[in-house]
Amino acid sequence: MSPQELLASNAVAVTFGEKLLGVMSWIMPISVALSTFGGVNGSLFTSSRLFFAGAREGHLPSLLAMIHIKRCTPIPALLFTCVSTLLMLVTSDMYTLINYVGFINYLFYGVTVAGQIVLRWKKPDIPRPIKVSLLMYWSVQSVCLY
Repeated sequence: MSPQELLASNAVAVTFGEKLLGVMSWIMPISVALSTFGGVNGSLFTSSRLFFAGAREGHLPSLLAMIHIKRCTPIPALLFTCVSTLLMLVTSDMYTLINYVGFINYLFYGVTVAGQIVLRWKKPDIPRPIKVSLLMYWSVQSVCLY
């Protein structure tokens, strides 16, 4: 694809599929949809486990650390993830939703990196399972923010 075709395309993967696959170009949108569904599915289950682990460590309300007795699944954490996801879907504009999610993700990336740096300075003697130099933190933060 030329740079002009890339800039003019509303869906780059579909345009690429049309050029490369010809008659079978219908495969590209289906592949993108399946990939997106798989990514969202993994992300939702991962985030609920993160809420569960945070609650188990005492960083979130203890209700989120409860699990189902027979199935051993963190049902309150899954329900919390479900409710927060439904709240994000209240917006009718897809670009607004993308901006919200992007902003929250990068905000938490920045807070996580800043928290690591603060802990490194304020509590230098606590045990750390993984040791990374401060230079690495600064480079990761600059890459995440730009």
